[in-house]
Amino acid sequence: MILLMFWYLKSWIVLMLLGIFCNIVLGLSFSLVYVIS
Repeated sequence: MILLMFWYLKSWIVLMLLGIFCNIVLGLSFSLVYVIS
């Protein structure tokens, strides 16, 4: 039970970090396109 909770928390943290990373990449690419155009 504890192991399952730990795994769930870990996967949630990984998903959160992936979401933040995707937001940063999207923001950078959008600003890059804005600067180029």
